[in-house]
Amino acid sequence: MRPTTQQINAYLIAVKAIADTIREVGECSLGILYVGCMSKMDLAAFNGIINKLESAGLISVSGQSLVKWIGPVA
Repeated sequence: MRPTTQQINAYLIAVKAIADTIREVGECSLGILYVGCMSKMDLAAFNGIINKLESAGLISVSGQSLVKWIGPVA
């Protein structure tokens, strides 16, 4: 089943919101970041977005569950 346009738009909004938050704070705990998102998405969706941002070279995730913005500064 293909996602609807509304689902795609919601996903893109979530990706942008998470990326913007990480960029704004510079570095933060993944747990704290997820707490802010958990009312909107499950952990699997959150981890998927984090993995996409990491594979795009925009963030790095340390073994201590810290996420850091390494992409361009707006």
